[in-house]
Amino acid sequence: MDLASQQTMLDAKRSASARVYRGAPDDVRLAASQVLAGIDRKFQIALTETGLSAARGWSSYMGFSNVVGTDLWVVRIEPVSGGAEVFVNAVTRSGNRGPLEMASPDASGLLTDIPLASQGGLTPEEMELFHRRLEARLSGKGAGPTCEEAFGRDKQRFPLTCNRGGLTAYF
Repeated sequence: MDLASQQTMLDAKRSASARVYRGAPDDVRLAASQVLAGIDRKFQIALTETGLSAARGWSSYMGFSNVVGTDLWVVRIEPVSGGAEVFVNAVTRSGNRGPLEMASPDASGLLTDIPLASQGGLTPEEMELFHRRLEARLSGKGAGPTCEEAFGRDKQRFPLTCNRGGLTAYF
């Protein structure tokens, strides 16, 4: 991939990351937390003055090993004239556990940061889905599009906005 293509991808990701919404930053923050809770009720969500962060642990059985990790989301909300600007991103922290290590649920010593997309974190498609869901919440139109509506059968490619499925357990 040449430099121009990489810059085009980076620009698309940046533009997909941020949106401006009408309403008080507190209302936008609450709606964003509802979007994440709608993805998975097991998210541990912490509201801050500048937005929110959320984390959920997961484990996926892969034959003779177990992959464990945590999905980490950061939503930054900045007041702007007449509303709030929202920036979103997420990454997965994960590691592989072999058969002899599965007895202990604590994998913290084995984790390394592994971004899910080539640029790390959410793909532009996942950011778009997050913002469509946030817009639906803020306008009173419910939870917004489902993963199936957004991605069809391809939803497994988007594990941060759609549950992984298969033999993945969330905790």
